[in-house]
Amino acid sequence: MAIVAPGSTFSYATVVGSGGSTFTTVGEIKSISVDGISIAEIDTSALSASVKSFIGGTKDSGTISVTLFAPAYSAGLLGTGSNNGALNPATYANGADYRNFRIQFGPNTGTGGFQLAFSGYVTSFNVSAAVDGAVEADLTVRVTGGFTSST
Repeated sequence: MAIVAPGSTFSYATVVGSGGSTFTTVGEIKSISVDGISIAEIDTSALSASVKSFIGGTKDSGTISVTLFAPAYSAGLLGTGSNNGALNPATYANGADYRNFRIQFGPNTGTGGFQLAFSGYVTSFNVSAAVDGAVEADLTVRVTGGFTSST
């Protein structure tokens, strides 16, 4: 049976670095996608071989793309207030401020959904508005390391 998307959430640790264990959930999410997970291919074919052979190399955990509606983020997420630009790379003090993130796919754990936890940093944050449309923000998080999952 498919997992329904309503009830899915995106959360970030309020403390920069790997020690963040207190999370803030960003509301009014329009979409979440996990993109570009891959593994390098290493060609191990000998010149005498008639068929190519490969082994897997390093893993790339890809990126997370999130689109949210404007009421979902506060001034703090953009660079003022208590969160000091948590999702805005322009406010980072020393390059990328990586932090812990969580995505809950589906209503909540234990009811058919699952959770992904990972560390990463925001690489882009864009806000857009259009005639007859809601103000939206798009952000991309670069995953560093791997994912852990739970149900």
